Amino acid sequence: MFGAIAKTRSSRRPTSVCRRNGPQRGCREARWQVHHALSFPPAHGRSIIGLARSYDGYRFTVDPEPFLIPDREGPFAAYEEYGVEDPRITQLDGEYLITYSAYSRNGVRIALAKTKNFQQVEKTCFITQADYRNVVIFPEKFDGLYARLDRPHSEIAPWSIWISYSPDLRFWGESQLIMKPERYHWTR
Repeated sequence: MFGAIAKTRSSRRPTSVCRRNGPQRGCREARWQVHHALSFPPAHGRSIIGLARSYDGYRFTVDPEPFLIPDREGPFAAYEEYGVEDPRITQLDGEYLITYSAYSRNGVRIALAKTKNFQQVEKTCFITQADYRNVVIFPEKFDGLYARLDRPHSEIAPWSIWISYSPDLRFWGESQLIMKPERYHWTR
């Protein structure tokens, strides 16, 4: 299981949140709920994304129903036929953006979904071509543009990390290579 974690305000049980000053100074009561989106191994041949919830960040309860499942029809179906997994969650502009890997015979594409409450989720679009991995969106804009990090799977720059920008979360460009891995000692 792999996953991503997001924290939301909750009207339910308060938990104590303390700063580095120690328990006497700087403590306050806060109401938070931690959401952990999990990739589950293929069930009936297709992976899914589940949701676990916690009020203390340590003890999680997994929701009995899947949070995000592969579509069987519509624009997402052809690219999710083998499953959905590897979610990344970013809070931005009052909602949670979830990037996830969509697997199919056509390769891996990264899709974008949105939620405000982790009760309902809306798939919005694919934001990469085939064979990208590990896409995460920054929690703030830069000069009015959304930014993301991703790792295209290619022979030209294998396992490298790129940054790209978007005005609308749908169309991405101005991509730049920002980090390449060191060569392994056995490949020199």
